[in-house]
Amino acid sequence: MAYESRHQMSPIFPDCYDEWSLCRYDGGVIVTFYEGTEEECRGYAHENFSYEEYSEMILMDWEGREWDV
Repeated sequence: MAYESRHQMSPIFPDCYDEWSLCRYDGGVIVTFYEGTEEECRGYAHENFSYEEYSEMILMDWEGREWDV
């Protein structure tokens, strides 16, 4: 799984860039734990999961790109 750096892009719908999901792969299925802004998702992960748990999670941006938590 490769992680990309943030690109300067212009979304079709400006508000959608703030839509992120905190997810984890579970047997080939993506399980979503929280949806919100990037900061909200990171905060939720750090407040509600141990390091071992959130280190296995990913953040997905509005284009479906994957990022480290």
